[in-house]
Amino acid sequence: MKVLLQRDVPHLGKAGEVKEVKEGYARNYLLPQGWAVVATPDAQHRRQQEADRRLRAQEAEKKDVQALAGKLKRLTVEIRVPSTPEGRLYGGIHRERIVQALKEKGIIIETQSIALSEPLKTVGSRQVGIHLKFGVTARLQIEVRGESQ
Repeated sequence: MKVLLQRDVPHLGKAGEVKEVKEGYARNYLLPQGWAVVATPDAQHRRQQEADRRLRAQEAEKKDVQALAGKLKRLTVEIRVPSTPEGRLYGGIHRERIVQALKEKGIIIETQSIALSEPLKTVGSRQVGIHLKFGVTARLQIEVRGESQ
């Protein structure tokens, strides 16, 4: 009996593959578990349409991520924090503060996306890497301004 796998099945195949299996294995195990459906032309056509839809959605998402990377490259984020007269910050600027500053500008990214090995502790301008989906990276310009107290 030919079945269309709905999910990865160990020792049989990956989701979307059509496999020839014994009828008892299909009827007693794969079909009741929902791991496979009988491989009719209609089922294969639906599966192909679903795969095409997912591929188009992924391509659209990748395009959006690349547009976001371009936007981040052109953007300068200014963060004002209390500092000493010499330009040292009383506290460091962590990833969370950068995410908050981006959120204020309408850009939402995850904290883990920011490549910052240690907090920023001095006034000045610097670039920070941001790792987005699909291996896309961007450099964000951050301007740290001190406010003397």
